[in-house]
Amino acid sequence: MDGTGLLAERTPDGDSLRIAVQAAPEGFGVMPGVAGYGAGQSRRWIEQAAEAGASSVLLLPPNAYRADHRAVVAHYREAADVRLPVGAYNNPYDTQADLPPELLAE
Repeated sequence: MDGTGLLAERTPDGDSLRIAVQAAPEGFGVMPGVAGYGAGQSRRWIEQAAEAGASSVLLLPPNAYRADHRAVVAHYREAADVRLPVGAYNNPYDTQADLPPELLAE
């Protein structure tokens, strides 16, 4: 969870994120990228981020398939269930899913 997305080697216990949270200056939050191939994998990374003390997360839409509007909304709703603020990362070139303001408003 270091900003390199799906290419990152992740530790089962979130050690690298926990270290980043501990090293952050007072008043600063840590916002790891938690993109996964789908909502289930993304949710697991978000739960790990919450347990490690992250203040929020940055999440791409699903990227194992070309997600339609319904799938993108469901993906972000599942992520929001973890109760950690989620920043939507719009990268339509890589994910083939654009996140226009009206979609994010849902």
